[in-house]
Amino acid sequence: NSPKIILADEPTGSLDIKNAREVFKILFKLKNINRIIIFATHNRVFANMADCKLEIIDGNIKAINARIK
Repeated sequence: NSPKIILADEPTGSLDIKNAREVFKILFKLKNINRIIIFATHNRVFANMADCKLEIIDGNIKAINARIK
């Protein structure tokens, strides 16, 4: 199927780094002009790979690196 939105809540939370990288490779391959992928992570490396990073601090949402085209 071809979902327009993929939600991934901590998709690599319990994985070792090798398998976590593989999961993110798959997610990034699925990204295209007609699909948005929203993922939550505590991993800064993966978070910094996002097109737009949102951070919640003390209940406030802050956009960090919005690269909206």
